[in-house]
Parts: sequence; C-alpha cells; structure tokens
Amino acid sequence: MNTAIPLVSAAFPPVASSFIMVVRYRHSDSRLNVVLRTGLNSVSHVDYAIVPYDVYERFLSTDSFGKIYNSFVKGKFESVPHVDEEWPPL
Repeated sequence: MNTAIPLVSAAFPPVASSFIMVVRYRHSDSRLNVVLRTGLNSVSHVDYAIVPYDVYERFLSTDSFGKIYNSFVKGKFESVPHVDEEWPPL
C-alpha cells in the first residue's frame, strides 16, 4: 500500500462556498493555492508561501471555507505570485 504524501494534493471539486472555489496544497515547497470567486464568471488565484500542512488540513474538514481562510490564512502568510504552469489545471 502506498502511503506517500502526493506532490500536489488533489484539487477540491468546486466547493459550496460563495467565496472560495478551490484550495490546493503543494508539499514540495509548502505552498497553498486558494482560488477565490471574484465575480459571476471570474476567479483569482492567490498563493501563500511556507504554509504548514495542518492549515491545509483544516480545509479538508470544514463546512466554512471562508471562515478557515479568514482565520488561519489571510494576513498570516506571505502572498506570492501565482504561476499557472506550476499547478495542474483545474
């Protein structure tokens, strides 16, 4: 049985949130990618550097993605430029 942590955690399917569409985590550099809904048909990718995995795990067991984002991510970690080519397509 393979229990290795994947290089990139699987992207969430679109979540039931009016604010957050997808949250992904990359283990190789502890980067968190949050896809925010910015309009009816638009999104904004925000990457955060050096985020502990346990912060990402909070998203895996929540019913309020916005609350986790606002309480544990926004303003707590450095926002870094998002590069589409560094992430698998949604």
